[in-house]
Amino acid sequence: MTTFDRHLLVRYLHAFVVYFVAALGLYVVVDGFTNLDEFQQAAAGEGPLGLVRHMAVHYLFQSSMLFELVGPTAAMMSASTVLALMSKNGELHPILAAGVPTYRLSYPVLGGLVLVNALLIANQELVIPRVTVFLQGNRGSASANAVEVEPCLSANGIYVTGARLFLGDNRLLNAEFRMSTGSLSETFVTLRAINAYYMPRKGTTPAGWVLVNPQPRHDQLQLTPEGRQVVFPLNYHNSIFIVSEVTPQELYNRGASFKYLSTSELLLRARQPSPGTGTARARLIHLHARMTRPLVMIVTLFLAFPMILRKESKSLVTNVAFCAMLMAMVFGTNQAMRFIGQAGLLSPELTVWLPIIGFSGLGAWLSPLTKT
Repeated sequence: MTTFDRHLLVRYLHAFVVYFVAALGLYVVVDGFTNLDEFQQAAAGEGPLGLVRHMAVHYLFQSSMLFELVGPTAAMMSASTVLALMSKNGELHPILAAGVPTYRLSYPVLGGLVLVNALLIANQELVIPRVTVFLQGNRGSASANAVEVEPCLSANGIYVTGARLFLGDNRLLNAEFRMSTGSLSETFVTLRAINAYYMPRKGTTPAGWVLVNPQPRHDQLQLTPEGRQVVFPLNYHNSIFIVSEVTPQELYNRGASFKYLSTSELLLRARQPSPGTGTARARLIHLHARMTRPLVMIVTLFLAFPMILRKESKSLVTNVAFCAMLMAMVFGTNQAMRFIGQAGLLSPELTVWLPIIGFSGLGAWLSPLTKT
């Protein structure tokens, strides 16, 4: 790596930090003032320092999710900034006069993209899954606070609902599991328990819910042979274990909770039956989008080169404006394709790959416009 490469890489990373800190500060100011009442209720009796502490802890956890959302956009804005400053400061002409190809300047920017993607992957795989409870909780609240329950019908026909859901310990309060007459039960039955705990898959043990002291008891149920493989008794507290793919995330914020999962957990969920077709499709689209995010950023970078470093343009402001419009088109197209995919009009694979293929061709078509 040459001195000029290191110069461009440092400039890229500096621009990225500035953009992310600016976005984080704007989010904290707007969200903090909008929801100040919730923070004051959470810090009741603790004084101003307690209020500041609750807000600091909340936005510390939220910064990880904000980094996941804003990181790709900030990375591409930083790349455009590096190219624009290089053109503005007259740094491009000596490089070209020395016989260095224009696209050789993409190496340090690509290195910056690799570093940013490494941080995004580490944040998604290591940080977000561990702070999911805090990300989905109320502002300024403890992780043990309860949230509203969204009833869900499992793939085996069991309707799951409850009064409140405690995300901190995967506990469903006043749980109800309803089975209609069919493959699992000979009669309609509702299993009720004050507390039900979700148990994830461990080895050969399937995932499901443990109902503590349920009513009716297991020996009072009229289960079919298939039902006995799904609902069976445990040896402590007259508990019942119900095999189910419905997780606590499926019972709260179902349309977005899968975004907090690690990739390995997301792949595992994708192989399991889903309680809803729309949720399964959105989950697959998000999985493909997560895997192809570095490709989208690279394609967008090579769209920025011919827009900002155009050989026949005399206005840098116009070039940056065109580049910003093209980047907005890329991100807008990706979002539009996701809506089309979630509506079932395209497969999840085509939903994610069609924009990459289309804009890659556009980048190749625009490449002759680059100043050389």
